[in-house]
Amino acid sequence: MLNDSFIPKLLLDNLEKLAKMIHHEYNIKQLETHPEREIAYPTWESLPDDLKHSNLRQAREIANQLRLIECVIVPKGSKYNRISSFTDDEIEYLAKRVHMIWVEEYVKRGWKYGEEKNVDEKLTPYLVPYEQLDEKIKQLDRDVVKNIIPLLDSIGLAVHRIENENDMII
Repeated sequence: MLNDSFIPKLLLDNLEKLAKMIHHEYNIKQLETHPEREIAYPTWESLPDDLKHSNLRQAREIANQLRLIECVIVPKGSKYNRISSFTDDEIEYLAKRVHMIWVEEYVKRGWKYGEEKNVDEKLTPYLVPYEQLDEKIKQLDRDVVKNIIPLLDSIGLAVHRIENENDMII
């Protein structure tokens, strides 16, 4: 197995495109969830640098997430069979990891636990273990995982489940 920092060339070549798609999908989800609210950052260009970096980090982390469940990124249309979804257990396992990495990122950026979210004071109630989150917030992490396959598909890539050592292609 490769180390945790392995990022395939296919992903590196498409990192910014993927990060922009992550931001776009986030905005769509925000509109679905809160149609009465105005989107804070409607375009990639309007995002503050720290949020751009967060989206880039999320895009970069996809390869590591996939390797944890014995999957790799392949070009769409290649000879490798692609999968169209993850199992419920894989989604939950990766959602916990998504949250853990999010917590690490926010702590490094100076955020602290607070009962109420306060952007100006960098306080959030979500700096807790995944198991302590309410279902609504857990679902956000699950959505990040469920969105991996469609995001990759949108930029011409796919997910292949490793079935034997010969599948360790990228």
